[in-house]
Amino acid sequence: MYSVPFPGRVHVGAGSLGRLAEFVGPRKSVLAVVDGGVRGTAAIEQALDALRQQGSNVTLSGAVPPEPADHDIERLVAEVRTAGCDAVVGIGGGSVLDAAKLFAAMLAVPVTVDQLVAGAPVEQRLPLILVPTTAGTGSEATPNAIVARPQENLKVGIVRPALLPDHVILDADLTLSLPAAVTAATGIDALCHVTECYTASVANPLSDLVALEGARLILQNITQAYEHPDDKAAREAMLLGAFYGGVAIAASGTNIVHALSYPLGGRYHIPHGIANAVLMVAGLEFNATACQSRFATLARHAGIVGSEVSDGEAVRQFFDHLRSLIRRLNIPARLSDLNIPANAIDALTEGAFAVKRLLNQNPRPVSAADIRAIYERLI
Repeated sequence: MYSVPFPGRVHVGAGSLGRLAEFVGPRKSVLAVVDGGVRGTAAIEQALDALRQQGSNVTLSGAVPPEPADHDIERLVAEVRTAGCDAVVGIGGGSVLDAAKLFAAMLAVPVTVDQLVAGAPVEQRLPLILVPTTAGTGSEATPNAIVARPQENLKVGIVRPALLPDHVILDADLTLSLPAAVTAATGIDALCHVTECYTASVANPLSDLVALEGARLILQNITQAYEHPDDKAAREAMLLGAFYGGVAIAASGTNIVHALSYPLGGRYHIPHGIANAVLMVAGLEFNATACQSRFATLARHAGIVGSEVSDGEAVRQFFDHLRSLIRRLNIPARLSDLNIPANAIDALTEGAFAVKRLLNQNPRPVSAADIRAIYERLI
């Protein structure tokens, strides 16, 4: 049996943020968790003003740092606990959306990040509306929240069905001003999600459906969004592809690429999308022998090859396409490009091998020696 959790309602379309107040409904006090990169922009200020006009007090949380640590979340929750908020709106990239999920849970019941990491249940939370401003993490569609644990040099995932939002707003207008480098890194993160989930050992018909379509949308639109940032159709396709990636995570799961990226983020603070991009081809190629037909199907569905091409040739062209894409998006291709020294491999290997939640979903067994070989290949 497989079970797939979904967000409550998903609203798609340019300008849809303008209906935020309608979706929030009458609330006494709303906590707005807004990414610093978009805070103060006209569309977001208008949406927050509409909340005020319908009688809600709006409290802005402190700035959520990129890749927030457990102590950042605890501090930010403590700062707003006395505001008496009865709903949470998260507007931003994956770190902001993950933080908003945790705020909604931690403001509803007295629970700490340490307790959540240790497995404490989340049986209730405040009403939650999530609005992504990047096409990457798919956090708006997952029951996951990622936090850094500096004391362990790792990032960990807190996964609870209650962390799924009540409403998701996918508004392409909010992504038009994304810097090209952010478009590239977040888009590759989304591509990792759909590809890993489609080839995971826990893949199922529902995850396959969204992962395949997500891969097609991303592979056919990422360069257009990168090179022509004002193309709303490409931006909306990327938002949908990233959302499908989030649904695929909830239904299936990521595996080797994400497992190896966690210690890069936790120990060296490499942005998540960049870490995944560097690891993507090597990690996925490690899995190719275990699920060749699935990689071939991805290549055909995305239009990289035609139906007449053999599985082996389709897989070869798929990975050639990924390498070319990384170059075209000007993303680093090696760990050495990120100033990761060769003597870090021992610690990276130990950290990645500990991420059993993800490695257990890999389509072929992964040993510590396998992980080391992938890291060494990329130094």
